[in-house]
Formats: sequence, structure tokens, C-alpha cells
Amino acid sequence: MVSPKKEFDADFFRYYIEQQGVKQIVLVGHYPCQVLEFLRTNQQDDPLWAGHKQYLRKLKNACTSLTGSLDWKKLVQYHISRQVANLSLLTIFDDMAVEDAPLVKGIVIDEAEENKVLEIDHLGAILLPLSMN
Repeated sequence: MVSPKKEFDADFFRYYIEQQGVKQIVLVGHYPCQVLEFLRTNQQDDPLWAGHKQYLRKLKNACTSLTGSLDWKKLVQYHISRQVANLSLLTIFDDMAVEDAPLVKGIVIDEAEENKVLEIDHLGAILLPLSMN
């Protein structure tokens, strides 16, 4: 998961943008997502997954408050939207002119329906509650 607070994430993307000339970043999600399913159903208190489980709880609460119910596909869409928003918050973008910044997009693939792809851009990401971070 992308975090604007992690130096590794900032350094990783900075290298590819500044040194390799990346002009577009696409974050891809899919359903069914086995990682989110694992986080949702795993009852063990493993410290390795604690931060991710906390993130999932916040994500579920945000999804429920926005839609009135918890829909698994919407949850995956919100997750990718949050990742797009988090990536857009990395400090590397602070000093870039808009025309120099890479395009950041998210897509979600429905593996049950061949060739069905939902595109999620930064606008969708910023419409989510800011309390997620």
C-alpha cells in the first residue's frame, strides 16, 4: 500500500519519475482480491498485519458511511482510489509543475466478467473521506 508517510514509497517513485522518465502510473486492483479477503477474514492478531487490518477497518467504515452498506466491489474501488490519492500526496509532486507530473490513474478489473475494467482517477480519490489517512 502506498503511504505518503513512508520515505521508501517517496524514494521509489522519485527514482522512476526523475531518473527513468515515467510519465504515467497506473495502480491496478481486482476483485476478488485475495489480500483484502484475507485481511477481512483472518482473526489472528499477527503484528505483521496489524496496520493493514486497521486500514481495512477504516476503509470499510468509510465505504459504509458513503454508500449506506458494505459492498465488496465498492470496497475494492475505494481501496484503489485511496492508493491513487496517497500516491498523489507524495512530496515528489509538491515541487513539480502540473504539466511535468506523471498522470496517476487507478483501474479495477472484475475477474468474473471478462474485459470489464473500471477506471478510477484522482477526482474519484479526492471524493473519499480525508480521515482515511
